[in-house]
Amino acid sequence: MTLELLLLIVIAVGAILALPIILLMLVALIYVLRYTWPWLVRIGRWLADWKHLLPLLVLLIIITIVVYIFFSFMVKVPFLNIASLILMVLVLLIVLGFAVLVWLVRAIRWGWHGYRRLFWAVIQRGLRGF
Repeated sequence: MTLELLLLIVIAVGAILALPIILLMLVALIYVLRYTWPWLVRIGRWLADWKHLLPLLVLLIIITIVVYIFFSFMVKVPFLNIASLILMVLVLLIVLGFAVLVWLVRAIRWGWHGYRRLFWAVIQRGLRGF
């Protein structure tokens, strides 16, 4: 048996064994999102309002500065300093991401009615050209 054939057999067996695992992971993802998605939508709508987003952003920035100072001066562990800073920046980006996503959906809903005919006309003209 050649090496290429052996490698092909290993790849085929690996793909056959990995397929049920991948399907189970997709089923688990759909199950989890089915129950968490309404909560994520509510959080996004809440954050899209400026009277909620601005105080939360100010609070997150203050917490980030305090955590950075704490791990810089109180606890002299460089890894914790960088890890905490990265974690807080990720939380800040997630919060902003929820708000931006809701703003984009609102902008698309607002703009779609006015530009719907133009959008479909451009697509039809483009398809006629082919």
